[in-house]
Formats: sequence, structure tokens, C-alpha cells
Amino acid sequence: MLSVAEAAKMAYEAVEARVGGDLEKSSALMAMLHADSDLPRMYAVCCSIAHIGRHALLWLFGERAPDLERGEQWAIEQIEPGVLDADPVQAFAVRFLVAYCNEDQATDEALFMTAVEGGVEHLVACVARLVTDVAALYVAVLRQQVGEGPG
Repeated sequence: MLSVAEAAKMAYEAVEARVGGDLEKSSALMAMLHADSDLPRMYAVCCSIAHIGRHALLWLFGERAPDLERGEQWAIEQIEPGVLDADPVQAFAVRFLVAYCNEDQATDEALFMTAVEGGVEHLVACVARLVTDVAALYVAVLRQQVGEGPG
């Protein structure tokens, strides 16, 4: 089994590959992580991916980012109510990232266990969606850094 540091590095490489448009490499890395990991390790992989997402969000929002020390929280704003409820895979990715950003480990663990209870294919889809969403945030950061603006 990979060490925690090796698994985190591989998760980062999967996000990096997705950012670069190499879906095949990203998927292969995630498949290797899944095959090599037990549930605690997969949870740690999700946290590693969310950690990248948190840094991207902090970069994008800058001074407008919630200050957890002052009791502020990240939140999900649904333009169309119920959209996340209709897509459990997308709901997992967004809610896991937001809970991670809010340092809400209990919610992250509950979301992860719900994904596990959905079966292996569901868990893999949830983690893949988390990678995709975090990669999209990372791309937005890169665009902002080169002056292209959001999206």
C-alpha cells in the first residue's frame, strides 16, 4: 500500500492531469489509488483533493473568502433549488469540498460513508467528480493569474 504522502502526491497528479486535459491519465491514477487503498486511505485521498480545492477557492476569493476564525463559513448557493439533490455524485463533490473548507470533518466523514454505501461504482464516480470540480477551480486560478478573468 502507498504511504499517505505517496497517495496524496498521486491525488495531486490526478488533479494536475485533469487540469491539463489528460482525462485518461487522471482516471488511471485514480484507479490505481482506488485499487491500492482501503476506506481510510480513500477518505484521505478525498481530503487531499479537497485541500487543493480549498487553496484554489482561497486564491479566487482572496479577501472575500470566509474567515473561519470569525465564525464565517463557506456555503453552497444553488441558483436552481434542488439541483444537487437530483445529482448525488455532484452533490457529494460540492458538499465534501465545502465541508472540508469549513474544517467540518464530521460532515466530510458522513458524506464519504454515504458515498461508500452507494457501492464501489458510486464511490469512484464521486471521487472522480471531486477531482473534476477541483481541477475546474484550479483552471480558474490559472486563468486569473494570467489575467483572463474567471471561467
